[in-house]
Amino acid sequence: MYDIITIGSAVQDIFLQSKDFLVMKSPKFKTGLGECFSYGSKIEIKDLRVDIGGGATNASVTFANLGFKAGVFSYVGNDLEGQYIINGMAEYGVETRLLRVHPKLQTGRSIILMTASGDRTVLTYRGASGEFSARHIHESTFQTKWIYLTSVGGNLSFIRSLLQFARAHEIRVAWNPGSEELAAGLKKLGSLMRNVDVVILNTEEAAALASCSVTNVKTMLRVLEKYPRVAVTISASKKGAYVASDGRRVFAKAIASVKVVNTTGAGDAFGSGFVAGLMLKNDAEYAIRVAMANSQTVIQKMGAKNGLLEHLPHPYMSKTLISEIRSH
Repeated sequence: MYDIITIGSAVQDIFLQSKDFLVMKSPKFKTGLGECFSYGSKIEIKDLRVDIGGGATNASVTFANLGFKAGVFSYVGNDLEGQYIINGMAEYGVETRLLRVHPKLQTGRSIILMTASGDRTVLTYRGASGEFSARHIHESTFQTKWIYLTSVGGNLSFIRSLLQFARAHEIRVAWNPGSEELAAGLKKLGSLMRNVDVVILNTEEAAALASCSVTNVKTMLRVLEKYPRVAVTISASKKGAYVASDGRRVFAKAIASVKVVNTTGAGDAFGSGFVAGLMLKNDAEYAIRVAMANSQTVIQKMGAKNGLLEHLPHPYMSKTLISEIRSH
């Protein structure tokens, strides 16, 4: 029996950092900002690193670090990169029996283009990590108390079957949907979210679902908080994060003194930290503090796993400032 199984992508991350990757404002980009470099030029790379990435692997390490029996369910290719992921996850203390090897597809990869300040844009090739099917959902595989679901390439049929299975077996579920799931819109996702304990989003994702601007957090919370059974979390990058749970809405402020090295994995760290906190104490405010500490430590190191919490309590938990958000 697992404490938690994470589901989603398992990919190889390749980090490229250069002072020539510049952030520019433009309405042509959906976030209003673009990461740009000179067309036709040779760009010097300051730092190049290779690591294990993907939402499912990132989250699983948080749980393993904090003492939970964690497994990761995903697909890798029958190649060196796939074996690298399997071996690496075992070294992190994550159970790898649920990592499947796809006979034909390559292991997924992400190219992370990092600016000098640590902000990044991610280019993703899902490869084998996008191959999910409802036939893989059965009791012998998913013997667990919790499921932490990340992006599965927009496969709503798989998600629907997984949530039905979880409900039938009294398994709690946290869901951090990816862009391809979110593209389905709230009308389709709402019924799925009602079968989930925790929904984990960022401000851009929440705004798209709630059909409002990225600055209208109250509308996001008002629209989305009625769906999950326990909580909806909305991370807001350098500002902090918003959480609605049990009729209470709060803002957790990021620690200003933290030096940002790399923001990759910050959202995964927050979401998995929040769920780990719930698993430990079933208390939303405690979970927020764990989540903030996990996300604030991971951004201080290169890679999505190197800075994840390894013990609790952590000093950042007491430094996290939490304030109530008024409804009106």
